[in-house]
Amino acid sequence: MAQDKRAMLPEDELSSILPQELLPERTPSPGVVAVVFIDLVGSTAGKLSFGHSVGVDQALRHNALSRGIAAHFGAKVVKDLGDGLLAVFPNPLRAVLATLNIIHVVRARLRATSRAGIALGSVDYVTIGGRKDALGATVDRASRVQSMAQPGRLAIESSLLDTIGSSLKDYADIEIGPEVVRPPAKGIGTLSIRLLRLKGTGPVAVGSGPVWINEKGRASVEDKVRFLRVARREIVEVGLGLTTLSDYYVAMEPGRFKDPMRNLLARGVSINYYAMDTRSRAVRRHFERLGEPGYVAEARHSLDRLVRVRDEFREAGLKGRMTIWAYAGLPDFHVMGFDLGSINPGRTGAMMFAPYLRGLTRAETPVAHLDASASPTLFGKYWKAIRSITEGAQPIDADA
Repeated sequence: MAQDKRAMLPEDELSSILPQELLPERTPSPGVVAVVFIDLVGSTAGKLSFGHSVGVDQALRHNALSRGIAAHFGAKVVKDLGDGLLAVFPNPLRAVLATLNIIHVVRARLRATSRAGIALGSVDYVTIGGRKDALGATVDRASRVQSMAQPGRLAIESSLLDTIGSSLKDYADIEIGPEVVRPPAKGIGTLSIRLLRLKGTGPVAVGSGPVWINEKGRASVEDKVRFLRVARREIVEVGLGLTTLSDYYVAMEPGRFKDPMRNLLARGVSINYYAMDTRSRAVRRHFERLGEPGYVAEARHSLDRLVRVRDEFREAGLKGRMTIWAYAGLPDFHVMGFDLGSINPGRTGAMMFAPYLRGLTRAETPVAHLDASASPTLFGKYWKAIRSITEGAQPIDADA
């Protein structure tokens, strides 16, 4: 017969292995502090897409940059979190400045994206096994606030803005988005946040979650360049006649758009532009009904200019390839994105998606920004709409 065994250790054995004092050493913070969580967006997906070593190296570089900038602004970096860190600032204004600089430098130096959250309150510093940590309700709120930030944005509690709002007005390059209120969360309650960014790093977000909106419409050429320059594999743009795009290449100073695109091609990024088939009778009738009978000829002229730019890039022997395509029918939207085809293995893409709305010019249409790392399912649905147009497209030349 098998002998009965007891899972519970004997009391004398427990006493010999358990510490005499179960509570670790605890030191409350001397006052109100700003608690910051910052992490690297899509790091897990990046490891799957580009390899473990590359992903780990990117995370280490991200944390090294973040620690250096945080320390420069007076932070106590409490701990690394794999692909992010937890820091505590005695000065909330310097916490905001440091975090915005981290997000900017990570994007500029690493061609990667961070997001961050800040909460204001007190913390308890504890020492466990010789290692220090920070605990408390403020840390919990900061983590939740950070989860509400879109990639490339800093989310702060509205109460923090009430504290330093007048000081932030001294910084002309900081923009603050509208208030976003989230329903009560277990143990935390209702959260009211504001989203911050440095000017020139994309539109101020409206709303929260995997989609944010540029209400003004078409992004500036500078915002588009900043958006595209982190591409690793491909750039895709789908439009009607791509007339504005051709102006970027031909009518502007090369340093504003053409040279940055050349640099991407030199890195091996492919560029695919999709325009409507200007030979289509249905297309001509469509623009006649819209009261724009001359648009098709304008689009044909734009495509001729783009083909010449394409040929110039090809003659330069760049590693990447620009291709211009004609698709049948008319799209319901304009889209510009990068690494769209990598959503299955890596989920690292992003897009600016603008559905055409009656009564608005195409330039006025609000632009939705979607990030594959934030919501791969939603991103995949939009990508499916894009594929419905691009799958049957044919490459074109100057006589399109």
